[in-house]
Amino acid sequence: LKESRNVDIEHRIVLPDKSIRHVHEISSVVKDDDGGIVRVIGTVQDITDTRRIEDELADSEKKYRQLFELSQEGIWVIDENHNTSFVNPAMAKMLGYSIKEMRGKPLFDFMDEEGIRISNRNIERRKQGIQEQHDFEFIKKDGNRIYTTIETSPIIDDRGMYKGAIAGIIDITKRKKAEQELIASNRRYKMLFDNTPVPIWEEDFSEVYQYFDTLKEKGVKDFKAYFNENPDQVMACAGMIKILDVNEAAVDIHEAGSRQKLLGNLDKVFTEKSFEAFKEELIALAHGATEFETQGEVQTLGGKKKYVYLKLTIHKRSESILALLTTIDITSRRKYENELEMLTSAIDNSLNGFDIVDENGMLIYVNKAFVKMYGYG
Repeated sequence: LKESRNVDIEHRIVLPDKSIRHVHEISSVVKDDDGGIVRVIGTVQDITDTRRIEDELADSEKKYRQLFELSQEGIWVIDENHNTSFVNPAMAKMLGYSIKEMRGKPLFDFMDEEGIRISNRNIERRKQGIQEQHDFEFIKKDGNRIYTTIETSPIIDDRGMYKGAIAGIIDITKRKKAEQELIASNRRYKMLFDNTPVPIWEEDFSEVYQYFDTLKEKGVKDFKAYFNENPDQVMACAGMIKILDVNEAAVDIHEAGSRQKLLGNLDKVFTEKSFEAFKEELIALAHGATEFETQGEVQTLGGKKKYVYLKLTIHKRSESILALLTTIDITSRRKYENELEMLTSAIDNSLNGFDIVDENGMLIYVNKAFVKMYGYG
C-alpha cells in the first residue's frame, strides 16, 4: 500500500476461538487528483475449504505418483496422438530405456509392423471407450522381443473426447517361452507317439484308483483275494478305464481302420482270457505298483485272437491318473513255442528212443524210451 500497488494475496487469519482460516484478499488503492491515497477498497474471501481440497488433491496426486513410480507393474500413458506422455520406472526398465528416452516417443516406436497393425486396431477400440486385457509383443531397446499382458483403459475428458490411454503392463516373457517350449515338446511327443512302430495306448485310470480308495476305506487289504472272490468287479474295472488315444501301430494290430474305433473302453479288444492278465494288473496297481508287465490274449475288432506282451506305466498328473500301455505282438512266437512244446512232449513220450549228442559225442538229451531201452532209471 505504501507503494500504491494493488494487493492480491492469500494468507491465514486467527479467529477469536483460536481456529485458523485461509483467506484470499484483493485490495485496490484509490487516489485523489494529486496522487495521494484516499482510501483502500478490498474484498476478503474465505478459501479454507478450497485450500483443504487443493491440499488433499496434492497429497492424492503425490500418493498416486509414488504408487506409479514404485509399482513393479509397468504403467504407460499415451496422449490422443499416440505419443508417450508418462511411463514409470518399471515400464522403462522392462524395455531397456530410461524414462527420458521414452517420454514423447510414439507408441509405435516400440513394436514391429504386425504390432503397429494390432495397436492401431486396439486404439480405435479405446476411442470407443472400450477397456480390455490382451497379450502384446514389444521390441526392447536391444532388439529382443518381450511378451506382455496388458490391461488398458481409455482416457476421456469431461466433454467425452478421447485424450489418450493408460495401460498396466506385466512381463510374461518367461511364461510365454515356457508355454512355447511345452507346445513344442507336446508336438515332439505326439510325433513320436504317432509314428513309433510299437502299439501305444494312452488310458485314464482315475476312476479305477478312486475305486481302489473306496475299497481301502471299506477295509479291503488283500486285493488278490478280493478280485478272486469278485470276478465281476474285474470286468467292472475294465469299464472304468477310458482310452484317450492310440497310435497307428495300435490301430494296425487290432485291424481297427481308424483311431476312433478303439477309443472308449477296453471291451472291444478283450477276450475272456484277457481278464485273467487284467486281474493281475489290478492287484499290482492296487498294492502300489506303478509299472506292470505280462503276456496275455487280445483280439482284433474282427475277433481274431492275438497274443501280446504288454507293459503298463502309471503317470499321475494333478487330479488325473494316466497310463501308457505298450504292446508287442508275439503271436507268431507263441505259436512256435506251442508247436515246440508239443513236439518236445511227443518225443518225450515216444515209444522209440531218441537221443542228441554234441560235437564231442556227449549225450545232451535222451527221452524216456531211450532211458528204459538202456536199462537206466
